[in-house]
Parts: sequence; structure tokens; C-alpha cells
Amino acid sequence: MNLFIDIGNTSLHWRKSAALETASPTISVRHNKDFPAALDILAASLGQVRIGRVLVANVAGNAAKEAVYAWSLDTYSVKPLFLQSQNSHNSVVNAYAEPHRLGVDRWFAVLAGHNLIQSSQAVAAIVVDAGTAMTIDAVLQDGTHLGGNIIAGLELQQRTLLKSTSDINDSHGEESVWGLDTSSAVANGASFALLGAISLAAEQLQEQIGGGRIHILLTGGDAETLEPYFIGREDIDFSVHSNLVLDGLEVFLKQ
Repeated sequence: MNLFIDIGNTSLHWRKSAALETASPTISVRHNKDFPAALDILAASLGQVRIGRVLVANVAGNAAKEAVYAWSLDTYSVKPLFLQSQNSHNSVVNAYAEPHRLGVDRWFAVLAGHNLIQSSQAVAAIVVDAGTAMTIDAVLQDGTHLGGNIIAGLELQQRTLLKSTSDINDSHGEESVWGLDTSSAVANGASFALLGAISLAAEQLQEQIGGGRIHILLTGGDAETLEPYFIGREDIDFSVHSNLVLDGLEVFLKQ
């Protein structure tokens, strides 16, 4: 059995699959930097399943890497494979001059995004991972990765604003477009910033490629919060995915 692990800045995500089986649903837990505790939850969720291979995408630093390494050896007698961003994988080519500097989470999300649009009419994909930070990457159907952008996520934007101002001390979302008090204005402003970044990316990509359908793929903890903006829009193809990083790890293994 294969075990796929995605360790982000806030949460640890995992799923398992056998070579010819559909992967299990993604399970996520906030790690709060206590990686051994999060890994205990992971192990408990797997029960007596025999794990033969562990693939990891880690952006949470050396402490997470060391914890996973020790846990995997102790629990399954398996040395985990910590994957890095590559210069290319099959037809997908990393845009970075120094490919290893592209976040490994972004790289595997791009691999998944490229794989998903192969069976669609889209000529390009915008891969959006809305987590602690929101990343936006563009990849063409032929595998050309154009690069991407990074913006503070919903919670981080609000927390930073509250910390850096003296008269704003709360934030919460509202159903309406316009905030009706300061706290809802802060929450809505953060949403506007992320949605504006995605919309501008789509607009710029459309201009760059000279036409054709673009598919926006949303993933990450705040994907469902952003989703309502795109529902009903005929000018945008979009889909929401539980974890494109784990999807990308599966693509990597199968190809």
C-alpha cells in the first residue's frame, strides 16, 4: 500500500492507495507544529494497513521532515521518500531557472492540474492552492509551466491587519458583497484580494495565450470559501479539489 503525505504550514494531509485502486479519501489534521501528535492521528486512521511506500511533499521545514522519517521507520520500517520540485516530469516543464526553488507543493499541484485538463477542452489551467498562503500557477495543456504568484491567505491577511492596526480588533465574514461594519469589511477585503488575484491571473493568461478555454482548479483549506464566486459564471470553467498536492504525488507515482 502506498501512503501519500502533504505537510503544509498549517495542516498535515494524507491518503493511501494500492497500485491499481482508487485512492482513499483525503484526511487532514492541523498539526500546530506538533508533528509527532499529528502522525499518531495518521497512524490511527490507517489501522492495521501494511504500508510499503511513503511519498512526502513537505513545506513545513526540517522538524516535520525529521518527525516523518523517524515515524515511518518506527511504524512501518519504511524510509519515506521526500520529493522535490523537478526540472520536468514527462511533458510538464518547470518555469523556474532553479527548479528546486519552486515549492514542492506548488510543483505537484501543477502536475495534477496539467493531468486533469488533458481530458478537457481547456488550453491552460490556473492552479490555485488557497491555504496559509495562496499560490497561483499557470500551466498550458502542452505542459509548459508559465510560473506563478504567492499572496497571503485569508486568515493570514486578516491576522496581519489586526496585529498591525490599533482600532481594528475583529474580523468575520458576511453574506453580502459589502461589509456592513469594520470587522466584516476586513474579512470581505481579504476575500476580495484573493478573488481579484485569481481573476487578474485568468485575464492575463487569456491575453497571453490569445484565446481558448482556461480551467481554474481550486484546492486548499479556503477553496470552498472562494468557490461561490465562480458558481454560475459562464466565462470561467472551474472545479474544486480536496488536495491537488496529493493528486500530483499520485500522478508522479503512476507515470
